[in-house]
Amino acid sequence: MHWVSKAGRKLTSPEIQIMKEPKGWTIHVFVKRSDDEGIDFYYLGEVMPKIETINQVDKPTDDGKSKSVVEMELKFKEPIENKLFKYLR
Repeated sequence: MHWVSKAGRKLTSPEIQIMKEPKGWTIHVFVKRSDDEGIDFYYLGEVMPKIETINQVDKPTDDGKSKSVVEMELKFKEPIENKLFKYLR
């Protein structure tokens, strides 16, 4: 799964440091389908970041400036339930 941090995060941000060195941490993924559909979050499972994919990039903001974000690929320890995956697509 491709994951993007909140705006303003850098490779040196504490939560990104954990992703870069996940030993001793358990990382769980929850997603929200859409703000239009309510406040429900869905648990997708436990993941491990693919360290070699962690990358800081600048993304444009609505005001024409840019903010840094960190992108990476996450590997699920178990496959996502097919019914849930189809629902979230």
